[in-house]
Amino acid sequence: MGENWYLHDLQGQHGPFDRLELIARLRNYIDLSEVIIWGEGFADWLPASQVFGPSLEIKKPKLRRWALYGFVGGLILCASDFIFEWRGKKFGAWEGSGLAENIGYIFGASVSLSIISFLVAAFGRWLTKPSSTYTQTSLSLNQLTRDPHAPDALQSNVRTNFIARYWRGEFPLWISYWIVGLGVNFFAAFVPIFLGGILKSKQAVSPISIFSFYATLWAILSAASVWQLVGLWRSANARIEERAALGKTAPWAGIAKFMVIVGAVQVLGILAKSAVPQLTESASIAFLDDPEIPSYSIRLLANGREVEVSGGIKFGLSDELGKILKASRQLRVIHLDSVGGRIGEGEALNKLIKQYGLTTYVSSRCLSACTLAFAGGTQRILRKDAVLGFHRGSFGGSDQEDNRRSGIERDIFSQAGFSAAFINRALATPNKDMWKPSSSELISAGVVTRISTGQEFAMSGYGNVSREYADNSLQKAASVYVALKEKYPNSYTSLVDDFYAGLSNGENEGAIKQKMSSKLSGYIKLLLPLADDAVIIDFAKLAADEYEMVGKRSLRACYSFASGEGTEDYKQYLSDEISKRELLINESVVRTAAKRPSVGDTDAAWKVVVAGLMSKGVAVDDFKMLDEKNLDETKFGKYCTLASQLYREIASLPARQGVPILRELFSTK
Repeated sequence: MGENWYLHDLQGQHGPFDRLELIARLRNYIDLSEVIIWGEGFADWLPASQVFGPSLEIKKPKLRRWALYGFVGGLILCASDFIFEWRGKKFGAWEGSGLAENIGYIFGASVSLSIISFLVAAFGRWLTKPSSTYTQTSLSLNQLTRDPHAPDALQSNVRTNFIARYWRGEFPLWISYWIVGLGVNFFAAFVPIFLGGILKSKQAVSPISIFSFYATLWAILSAASVWQLVGLWRSANARIEERAALGKTAPWAGIAKFMVIVGAVQVLGILAKSAVPQLTESASIAFLDDPEIPSYSIRLLANGREVEVSGGIKFGLSDELGKILKASRQLRVIHLDSVGGRIGEGEALNKLIKQYGLTTYVSSRCLSACTLAFAGGTQRILRKDAVLGFHRGSFGGSDQEDNRRSGIERDIFSQAGFSAAFINRALATPNKDMWKPSSSELISAGVVTRISTGQEFAMSGYGNVSREYADNSLQKAASVYVALKEKYPNSYTSLVDDFYAGLSNGENEGAIKQKMSSKLSGYIKLLLPLADDAVIIDFAKLAADEYEMVGKRSLRACYSFASGEGTEDYKQYLSDEISKRELLINESVVRTAAKRPSVGDTDAAWKVVVAGLMSKGVAVDDFKMLDEKNLDETKFGKYCTLASQLYREIASLPARQGVPILRELFSTK
């Protein structure tokens, strides 16, 4: 018998082959019932099983074994993940709910791989079987050519790869529905992971790369969905026709077509809910400079030792800040004043801040993605009454759920040492809301290192500084500035100039406030003798209360304050309540100041005051301290007490006696 063999399956005619090659090909078939062969010396085509019989060994995959392989592989994969942590620390505590969660994760992963291995083996077993003809009918022997010299006569030029065959609906319905359907679902889950890995592998995430990610993602998923649904629809139609030829119905095929319709509606819904918003937002970032997020600004403060970042956290900010940090090695503190922005840029700022070992400081507010940058500080300092705001991120109109295992925000907060309970609360807050924890909550959770009065830092949190902004800020700060602007505009203008210069130059907040307070006090000192009687008496009572309050905390500061000698900062020892009271009385001084008649003789009134003080235990020699210069430090306490008693005694007199003395005192003080 010759060595020229031909093979015909339901895809067409193949050959010539030699005997060994023919046998090798036949071993790839699961079912030989639809395979016929012809060899030299044959009168007709014959079934392959009739020619070779049981001598032809055909290997079939053992499905149970493959399922076991998948399960064991899942266990090995989970063990490797636990030991090497190649996905990060994903396993929880091995006790309580954490133990149950870990076991569920391991079992679920192993069973999933077992099922996948089983289906892949089953699919491979089927795939090696010759497919049906394109008309889903068998060819009889007398329909085949008997001319071995025309082997291509029955072959089709239609593509026979898997993708094309599925698209034409040539696979059995169960393959199209279950195997391909499951495969497409796994593919859809893998695509964003794969594309995200490519995106993260870049040195810097750019707006164009983000747009490319979403454009590619949705193009692939849309194409895969259309391919799956069309192929399944055609496969169902073929099944219906096949059953109809036998006079039977195909209810499962009808259900499959219904599910195709449901799937198409779901795909359209996903495209409308996710794809369109994500593509729109990513295009806005890439081509319109992200208009929904405010512009940012970077400003050097405190002679280049500090830097302020204000505005939106948007792309390009970390690049610009990186250049400044590289050129300004003396920088130690970064001020953050932002309503938030992009998580990716917040992450980039966090890495930059950690790289340069900066202290993060918030004087006004730091919300949303800004907190990612704040978490990078070696020290994290919050000014009294400033705000940190937390919630989970969103993109393209969808709230990003926290999976309790990973995510940029969770990783950054965990690395910064925030407590787990705090992180859970922060990321459980929907994006539409904002959680603003109290200072005590921030301290106890390890979010903030300490609370500051802000005196040691440059003044910040005022946005884009301008003279108009400085003017408006003073007007909002206290009503005394409003009164001063109305009655003494030149004096007020001088105050605004100083405040604006301090802000523009990034001067120390304590220094600016002290300068402003000193200048305002100078104006009040000039206007005080001209104020109304009631205002002067209120001022005397205020002075007595302030001396007493400051003296309890610092005798040196009290003496400096009462005598006018020295430069001690007494303001830090005053309560908020008494500081507000001082501002209100100062406003009254400005508003009631007017020309007054001369004071006249006050000797009789002074005798009443001295007599009153002596009756309270003040010695005659004690009064000499009031005029003494460079007083010995041991007498600071007595001086402070006497000054407080003096003002209380004068204020207690009838106005006709006490006010002239106070006007005289305030004129010479």
